[in-house]
Amino acid sequence: MLGQGGATIGSLNNYLENGTANRRAFQTSGIGNGQTIAGAISGNTHGSAVRFGATPDYVVGLQLVTGRGKSLWLERASYPVMSDRFIADLNADLVRDDDVFAAAQVSLGAFGIIAALVFEAAEIYHLAFPTAREINQSQLNQELKALAKVSNDDETKYYHYEFIFNPYKLNPVLVAAAKKVPYSGHVPPPKPPRWQLDGAGLIPSDNVPAWVLRLPIPKQITGYQWKWYRQHALLEDWTGTPGQVFSATSSYFKGIVETAFAVSIDDAIKAMDISIEIVKEQLVPSMCQARMVHPTKSLLGFTRHSPKSVVFEFAMAKGRGHVKFENELRRRFADAGIAHTFHWSKNSGLTAAQIRRMYGEERVTKWLAARDLVFDKDPKLKKVFDSPYTVRGGLA
Repeated sequence: MLGQGGATIGSLNNYLENGTANRRAFQTSGIGNGQTIAGAISGNTHGSAVRFGATPDYVVGLQLVTGRGKSLWLERASYPVMSDRFIADLNADLVRDDDVFAAAQVSLGAFGIIAALVFEAAEIYHLAFPTAREINQSQLNQELKALAKVSNDDETKYYHYEFIFNPYKLNPVLVAAAKKVPYSGHVPPPKPPRWQLDGAGLIPSDNVPAWVLRLPIPKQITGYQWKWYRQHALLEDWTGTPGQVFSATSSYFKGIVETAFAVSIDDAIKAMDISIEIVKEQLVPSMCQARMVHPTKSLLGFTRHSPKSVVFEFAMAKGRGHVKFENELRRRFADAGIAHTFHWSKNSGLTAAQIRRMYGEERVTKWLAARDLVFDKDPKLKKVFDSPYTVRGGLA
């Protein structure tokens, strides 16, 4: 499918699932649909697809506008998809290179404007969520070990898997998981619609201003978040298409921020224990959602950990406490030998040294070389698409 870079996930969901006779669906999506598709892939929006990957992984062609006078059309050399006639009609310069494409998939906005892209959609399907289960951490550990071995073509296994926990009261751990099942006709969304901005809010932090999260009662605040989530946001007892299930248009109060990091599923329990220790020590009021993702092939995709990635998300008040929390996470993960990466759009800022430790010299070097190629090594053009974020991270 060919889509414009500025089209939102929501509009594309509607077109794929309802706009044609041959109905299709995204293979994965974040919980929200308000992002543009270019923004979703550029920051590695992850979703929870145990057997697929993150949003960049369904993209197979990219049109970049860089200021060189002609646009570029990027594809993998190992997987060309568009005809020479199509590229000629675009009046674009063709680049077929696996490393350049893997860099541009998660570009952080630094490779120019994504004008259009080609993505591979799946035949329309339903995700069937049964009643969420309550388990303990030992049982969770066993389930994660089994998920680590799931192959992408095993239709009998979970397609979506997430677990939610309260760091101040670990048991029970809630598990919301769904299998991918054949589409069986239109299913109306539940009432009130899940994840819709309807005055009641979307997530616990939408209903709690930042100053409330700074009150010296973290256990009580987290308990409220937990109760609210179970009543209003837990994915259970429902079957729907991806466009119905993942339909949020999040709206945070000013001052709310999320910390999110990814580790290998093999290190998930250890990372869980460390993060709980820090939450308690620093009195952070925040429950946690963790989602499984098949590792991405993108060079700077933060969901790159094998055999599966687990993404942990903590919402909290933005400020010194947020930075302190992330710094302590990094320090203790390093001490414990846990390979980890941070969500590109949900952290307090990574330095060049930290990024190189997380991704390795080879990946960063290839990404920078791809950026040079895209801009023909023109420093003036590159500077147009630099940001304080990429400059600080040594990616400018």
